[in-house]
Amino acid sequence: RIRFSLEMMETAGEIEQARHRNSIKDDVDELNLLLEEMLAYAELDQGNLIAKPEPLDLGKWLADYLNSYKSCNPDITISLHRAGSTGSAMADKRLLKRSLDNLLGNAMRYARSSIELVVEMDDSHCEIRVTDDGPGIPVSEREAAIQAYSRLPSPGQSAPGFGLGLAIVQGAMRLHHGELIIGSAELGGADMRLR
Repeated sequence: RIRFSLEMMETAGEIEQARHRNSIKDDVDELNLLLEEMLAYAELDQGNLIAKPEPLDLGKWLADYLNSYKSCNPDITISLHRAGSTGSAMADKRLLKRSLDNLLGNAMRYARSSIELVVEMDDSHCEIRVTDDGPGIPVSEREAAIQAYSRLPSPGQSAPGFGLGLAIVQGAMRLHHGELIIGSAELGGADMRLR
């Protein structure tokens, strides 16, 4: 696509050249994302990544983190709820951010109008739930959804992404001695739990 756009720019007018430049920028962004996903998965898959947990005020960190997503799509409401008391949890910020980037990216892609994050802690565990009001993931496809390079088709469109996001999330949760649990949300869509 980049080569095609470059060739088309040679004979295009000013407006068409601008359109092709934007197309090239989008394609480069997509390539960068693919490389980041592949490198992150390779790091996890090879066992070369070590979690560096530190105390993290989860409620405050999540509130700050969500600010960058709230302006992504004005048609989708993102809310944060704290179930019970929240305090500090031991977490690797980089791995947690990467996991939430993947889950929120999926939720933004599939949600119709609403995404909720719920954080819950007690003495023995911490759980962050990302739920949306999209189509969800059918029970029969949940195990496959976590496998690397598995892309599930969504209604009315081809399978987006590279098929690495949930495999990366699962690997990051294992490094936290936890897991990724896929369920159905009360909103009707996916219920993704980082536990």
